Amino acid sequence: MMRLQGHVREISCMLEVTDGSTLPVLLSGKARQAADGTLTRVDYTFFDARERRSY
Repeated sequence: MMRLQGHVREISCMLEVTDGSTLPVLLSGKARQAADGTLTRVDYTFFDARERRSY
């Protein structure tokens, strides 16, 4: 989706933390491009989804 649309919204993921447990998150991201269309960076935001997962 990032390559096709330039963004992703609320993809459900599980992150493994340093103690080996998992953390449910929602991932959103936006691709940033230069004027010539080349990808310069990707900005990601992770949202804690523990409460959402509980119901």
